[in-house]
Parts: sequence; structure tokens; C-alpha cells
Amino acid sequence: MICPTTCTETKDLQIQIDTEMRGQLQCKQIILDSDDMTREQTRKLTPKEILSKANLGLEKLSKNMADDLQKDANEKPNDVKFVAARILKNGGVLLKMVTENGAEWLKQKKISKGFERCFPGMVTIKGKTYQVVVQFLPTRLRHCLEEITPHIKEENEMS
Repeated sequence: MICPTTCTETKDLQIQIDTEMRGQLQCKQIILDSDDMTREQTRKLTPKEILSKANLGLEKLSKNMADDLQKDANEKPNDVKFVAARILKNGGVLLKMVTENGAEWLKQKKISKGFERCFPGMVTIKGKTYQVVVQFLPTRLRHCLEEITPHIKEENEMS
């Protein structure tokens, strides 16, 4: 008979491993959002076609920003390449890169703005956002929260 604590420990370890792997995967992901017209055009494409267009966008980015990147000593790493694409239910696109290093480079504000300009229409790279629920927060703090909300949004680059 297997001891219940062993099962619990095994289950906890599996949850921890799954969480770490999910985190590593998310670090390689880029989410693109767009305006309605671009979304409609995107829905007509296959994931393979989207992947091809995204990698062409990276090539175009390298050419368009070559001087800026050299000047800033922020050259494109060798491992910057998309390897998978998926159209999300909301019409956005989830792209997976080869490495975390490539995704981190692309997520830099100046780089991501340059990448967004490589596509027709209105395309933006979205950051990961997390909804937070604070239970039992006194309602008398509502006034304070309304004052600090703009600062929270600015600090998290959500504005």
C-alpha cells in the first residue's frame, strides 16, 4: 500500500514542475493584438502563414533599425526567431520564440515599437497582465485606490 503522504508529495512536486515549465514557456511567448480590420485579415491566415509573416517582420525590423541597434549596442541576438503561432479566441496572435533571450530582446519598448511598425494596420505587442482580487479591502480605501490607480498603471506600463 502506498502511503498518502508520498502521494501528496508526488502531486505537489508535479504541480511545481508544471508551474515552472508553464513559466518557462510563457517567457518565450509574444502576444500580438490588432485593430478589427487586421484581426479579420489574420483570421483568414493559417498559423504557418502567420509564423512566416512574423519572421519576415523580424527581418524587416533588423534592416529598419540596424543603425539604432548598433548605436545602442543592442544588436539582435542570433536566436531571435518565431517557431510557433496560434490565433487566440479574441483574434489576437500568440507567437512562440526559440528562446527566452530572443523574447526578452523583442519585448524592449523601442524594439517592440519597431516590430509593430513592420505590419500593416494597427498591431501591438501585449504584455502579460494578471488580474488581482483583494478580499476584505475596506471600502473607505476606495478614495485612495482611485488616486493611485494611474500610478499603478504607469508603473506597469499599462497606460
